[in-house]
Amino acid sequence: MDDQQLDYLKQRYEYEMWRGSNTLDENLFIWRFFLSGKEFPGWLAHRIQPMQSPGWPPHIKSIWQRPEEATEELLSVDIYECESRIAAHEFLLQLLGQFMSPLVQRRKEIDIGDVAFAGPEDTQILFARADLVISIGNAGSDLVPVTEIARQFDEKLIGRPETKGLRVISEILPPDFVVLQDGVSASLAVEQFSSLESRRWHKLFSQSGEIFRQEGRLIYRSTSAGPHEVTIFSIDPSQNATS
Repeated sequence: MDDQQLDYLKQRYEYEMWRGSNTLDENLFIWRFFLSGKEFPGWLAHRIQPMQSPGWPPHIKSIWQRPEEATEELLSVDIYECESRIAAHEFLLQLLGQFMSPLVQRRKEIDIGDVAFAGPEDTQILFARADLVISIGNAGSDLVPVTEIARQFDEKLIGRPETKGLRVISEILPPDFVVLQDGVSASLAVEQFSSLESRRWHKLFSQSGEIFRQEGRLIYRSTSAGPHEVTIFSIDPSQNATS
């Protein structure tokens, strides 16, 4: 995408109004996300395909179908994992450039993601949550509304797993982590979760700083002075969590 087209999209979608926006009261970062096939109640995963394309962030393309055979309802869900919240918003802008309809607008009232765009017919929604960009739309001839589907999925992304019976691992961060000063960065030692018994994806929460990915490493950058705390949930395909 050339600079002229990018400038047009920034003006068309009022990019500076929502760039870097966060609707949560803390920072969230999602790492190594994958679909297990259980994310959308009432839908069966027909195809889940992780992809790596030049110039694009790692992403998942998926098609979901109803259990009933006599329906042409199909759901398309694409999820892109960017390096940071800002990177996600920049990529969201690029995806908006692929929409041909002038009716696609920012939808503040639906309260989904940090920022969301959709048309008036409720057949397609594009939103960013933390470092993810999610596109949910119809792929079949029988159309279904997607707003509530997107809302439920977004709630799962931002929710903290139940703490009852949660397995807890302590001391996963470097010893000097808690003495970081304002604006200082440190690498996070989340790799210890990789030694657990199954494939997992991770949610990282912090009110004292932001997390992003740089050259394959997770980096924490403090945004305030004082003690620093990061809570990490590691989630397996059955939605069991380690903290």
